[in-house]
Amino acid sequence: MKLVVDVLGIFRFVSIVTDPQVTIKNYICQIEREFQQMYTLAISPQFSVLSKFSSSKDLLLPSDIVGVVLTEGEKLLATPDEKWAETLRQSPWAVLGIDETEFEVRIELLRKIYGEQCNFAVLGSCLLRASGNLSKATAICSFIRPDILNSTRRIIFVRPRESTVRRVDLGIGSEGETRKVKL
Repeated sequence: MKLVVDVLGIFRFVSIVTDPQVTIKNYICQIEREFQQMYTLAISPQFSVLSKFSSSKDLLLPSDIVGVVLTEGEKLLATPDEKWAETLRQSPWAVLGIDETEFEVRIELLRKIYGEQCNFAVLGSCLLRASGNLSKATAICSFIRPDILNSTRRIIFVRPRESTVRRVDLGIGSEGETRKVKL
């Protein structure tokens, strides 16, 4: 069973439940491991509460069985411990494991790409989603609507085309005859 996990509206990932008979308490431990593997942050959270995305007030009890209370493709909210959430708000660079100046340099580089007037919080969020990787953060920003980013630039990344025609050795005779072949 695949479930989509949302953490503070910044981090999102797909979690695969291998045993639907596992309790929510044990599933939260699995989510913590998956989160750490996915984002490789210097400081990883412990999730205190898990709830359905559709009704965040409806908390899932630690003794509930995953296969009983959740369905395939459902979105979940994973609430991290308050200390980690506060660290994320006050000093996101600490969560990434870099110093403040390096974080600001990376945000400034993103601003040079997308425009000086870009929303600092949105750029910071992209950098967090990319685990501090600047090239990944640039790609993530390209998916955000320009009005949310507060930018007039729309940047689209394209992959260069590969040659669709190659010369192939036919292996006939000593001259090494070749012919163009479409791929």
